[in-house]
Amino acid sequence: MQLFDAEIARLHDRYATIERNLRHAVLDGSISLAFQPIVSLRSTDVVGAEALMRWDCPGLGPVSPDEFIAIAEESRAIVRLGEWVLREACAQNRRWQRAGLASIRMTVNVSARQISHPDFIRAVSGILESTSLAAEYLEIELTGPSMTSQDELSRRTVAALRRLGVRIAIDEFGTGYSSLRDLGALPVDTLKLARPFVGELGSDRFATEAARAAVQLAHLRGIRVVAVGVETAEHLDALRAMECDEAQGFLLGAPVNAETFAARLGRDRMRSAIATPGP
Repeated sequence: MQLFDAEIARLHDRYATIERNLRHAVLDGSISLAFQPIVSLRSTDVVGAEALMRWDCPGLGPVSPDEFIAIAEESRAIVRLGEWVLREACAQNRRWQRAGLASIRMTVNVSARQISHPDFIRAVSGILESTSLAAEYLEIELTGPSMTSQDELSRRTVAALRRLGVRIAIDEFGTGYSSLRDLGALPVDTLKLARPFVGELGSDRFATEAARAAVQLAHLRGIRVVAVGVETAEHLDALRAMECDEAQGFLLGAPVNAETFAARLGRDRMRSAIATPGP
């Protein structure tokens, strides 16, 4: 006896469609980047941007990054796709600089599969050279597991990135597999407090004190702290009280296209010029 499940068949067809179209997503122009501002909690100026992939899949329409990135990981398309994202993000940051806008850092998420690829360092170095972007304006963002359970190749890759001058960030800190103890060993420049962690600030005393401890310990190591998923004024007040450095989230700005992001950088520049007294 055989049983047919229409929902399983639909999901299988969707998976196959996504996997097939991902092979051509870069060439057909269906993949694009959006940029979410990272804001200083001291000056409220935009000091960074996180590059986020958006995909309008032929035949399916917009597909969530969580869905298509997972499939790209399984099909190994993530290496080619990730290199395209790095190149486009670096090139865009350099275009903003050449337009006279603020020199900000560009944060790009990189998977453990990319980090462990033997040609990754060569690819990053080549992208920085071809786009003329100084390494200090690129930040590679890794998830907690890829930082706390790296193999030897990955550890050497992270060390080589830092020698290039590229910044390293650890994402999703505080979600269970990362701990305060890790802060003493992680070779990073930026720590990003996880969205679920930040969502409890101000309403949960334990979460608030744990976040405060993470910020203080990170600062002892000279690590910048960025809070992710800031959506309420209560979150913002709690983060400022614990002297968190920066934040991103819908309260501070949704992901937008390059033109809209550039307009915001321009407004920041005008505001700074007005606030700065003349001679």
